[in-house]
Amino acid sequence: MKTFAFEHADTVDGAVRSAAAGARYYAGGTNLLDLMKLGVENPTALVDIGRLDLRAITATEDGGVLVGAGATN
Repeated sequence: MKTFAFEHADTVDGAVRSAAAGARYYAGGTNLLDLMKLGVENPTALVDIGRLDLRAITATEDGGVLVGAGATN
């Protein structure tokens, strides 16, 4: 596995800025690290979004449902 930078996002805006700069999002339950070990994925940076409050599940105006990235099964 190649060397990569790792950071914990403190805010949603910070996570978005990191992703815009090329980082990939990482949170619990992802298989991204397994894919990195196999050489399928090779990001130069990861930003942990697991500490952000992204668990909300809300109804949308058009009758749909928005499931936050941190919502658990």
